[in-house]
Amino acid sequence: RNAGIINGYAKRWSDAAAEFADGIVDYDVLLKAGPNKRYRIYQADLRMRMANALLAAERPAEANSAAAAGISTFREIAHSQDVAFADIRVLVTYLLESPLRAVRDPKEALALLDQPRWRDQADIFEFNEVLADAYHENHRYREAADTMRKALALMPPTKPGDPPNRARQEIEASLARFERDAK
Repeated sequence: RNAGIINGYAKRWSDAAAEFADGIVDYDVLLKAGPNKRYRIYQADLRMRMANALLAAERPAEANSAAAAGISTFREIAHSQDVAFADIRVLVTYLLESPLRAVRDPKEALALLDQPRWRDQADIFEFNEVLADAYHENHRYREAADTMRKALALMPPTKPGDPPNRARQEIEASLARFERDAK
């Protein structure tokens, strides 16, 4: 995984994809020893990373194939009994942000988040942040802005004289964009 990420930073996309593929094989070996949800999630994430690298390497057919396998595993896990919000968040992020059109599905992302159990199980800041993004991608701009405002209110205030931290800057920028889109 790390070698793939480093190759990606260096824009060596085919090398990055190869490293991710090696990681997928490693998880195949581990999963032969028995079922392990964490390993399946890590492997699905590697498939999605490999898909992104393959797309950047201008190998779209291979990218779509890798992404289909990765997203399928994430969907299966999302509908299991022991799913955690962290697992849902990874799937939702791919559904909202993937550069592969075949993967992007903002409606599915919002439907996954629109389950009462997440409001009790998830960190409320993290939940509001991802929910705001899902509203925005579904063109529900006012709800996106309102929800991002809730997330911002949960952040500690900036100390007088200090610049806002990076997380606050990103949340404020998203809120400003959502408010512009809501007009």
